[in-house]
Amino acid sequence: MEKRKAFTMAEILVAAAIFMVFSAAVFSIYRMGSRMYVSGSWKYNRQKDAERFFEILKERIEQASNVVTVNMGKKDKEAVTTNRTTFVINTHNYELASKTRASGRQYLAQFAVCKPCIKLPNGSILKKGLALCHGLVLIPDEVTGLYNLHLRVERTKDNGEYFNPSGESCVPAESKNTEFQGDPKEFGLFPISHSYVLKDVFKVEITLTSGENEVDTTTGTGSGTGGEDKQIIPKVFSITVYMRNYKHEQTVLEVNCTAKIEGSVGLSE
Repeated sequence: MEKRKAFTMAEILVAAAIFMVFSAAVFSIYRMGSRMYVSGSWKYNRQKDAERFFEILKERIEQASNVVTVNMGKKDKEAVTTNRTTFVINTHNYELASKTRASGRQYLAQFAVCKPCIKLPNGSILKKGLALCHGLVLIPDEVTGLYNLHLRVERTKDNGEYFNPSGESCVPAESKNTEFQGDPKEFGLFPISHSYVLKDVFKVEITLTSGENEVDTTTGTGSGTGGEDKQIIPKVFSITVYMRNYKHEQTVLEVNCTAKIEGSVGLSE
């Protein structure tokens, strides 16, 4: 019967070292793969979140409008009366440095989406209008230390959590009248009060520019200089948002959205 060879201590140590190196390599590959999976999954989810968020934001910005009353058949009143709203924008860029935790709210913009009130000749209301305030604000996340970007929708801008309490109002006083307390469901603007949220934000850039391929005057017989009437020009609101995976800071995602602001709406920067 063949005698089994005994391993020397040196051989055992070499085998153990080889096993440890192999195990470390396998674990390193596993950890790298796991990190890549987590990062890829985070990017995919945030990209989808951003697409949904910006779809709503663009839609609402392009519906920004004034408070309007339509007087049907009323001879002693204007057929249409308009109270201007204001699109308030803070074009200051915000960036949270690495290893720094977010602190304090940053109010970025506020504007109003309005629907007209329709009145009968006797002054009674045929259909109530609507005035909804929209606030774009960065709010610190206590868990991640980054910001959550909120698009907040409410009937007024009285809620200091989402609207700058010391800032300029986006709506005139008339927006609180009963005639502008219509049902948001009838206009596809439900639910309220509500926040649309984009997480893991560490940097925001906002710009406001004139609309592309637009002219600022039209020739005619108006009171402008040289017999020209000023033409109402929409502005282009652009926002770029940078998100960071708080567990893997090297994983960053940049997303952008542009939307036109109706030219008759007031602007304040």
